[in-house]
Amino acid sequence: MDESYHASGMLATRVLNKQQVIIFKHNDYEDLKEKFETNPTKGRKIIAIEGVYSMEGDLAPKEIFDFANEKEALLIVDEAHSSGVLGDNLLGIFDYYKIKPQVNHIKMGTLGKSYGSYGAYILASKTIIDFLLNRAKAIIYTTAPSLFDMALG
Repeated sequence: MDESYHASGMLATRVLNKQQVIIFKHNDYEDLKEKFETNPTKGRKIIAIEGVYSMEGDLAPKEIFDFANEKEALLIVDEAHSSGVLGDNLLGIFDYYKIKPQVNHIKMGTLGKSYGSYGAYILASKTIIDFLLNRAKAIIYTTAPSLFDMALG
């Protein structure tokens, strides 16, 4: 996880074993690579970054996307500050780098910033969405847009 990742993600990792969460230097692809090499883990590997970091205002480097694909790691990309701002179609960092989302990518964001609504979205593989539907119902029901907002869309 990038050391500058959003506080909500950092707080969520507190319930995990300290060996399960490895923090790499902000936007430092080389540090991420070194941490992968020196901390071999069994099972699922997850890299968490933001498209645009809200406090720094900088972009996640494309090398991290490439590295996640190379290592077949899940890549969680928080698009809260890049959706509606970056890319030819204003769809965020994936659009900016012209990256087609892959099965190992999880793209998430808010509808409450540049889209002027409320709620959130997650774009991911069917397997991940099915997992969330079965394990994260409270979040789904509290972040979904109202019927009124859907009718306005």
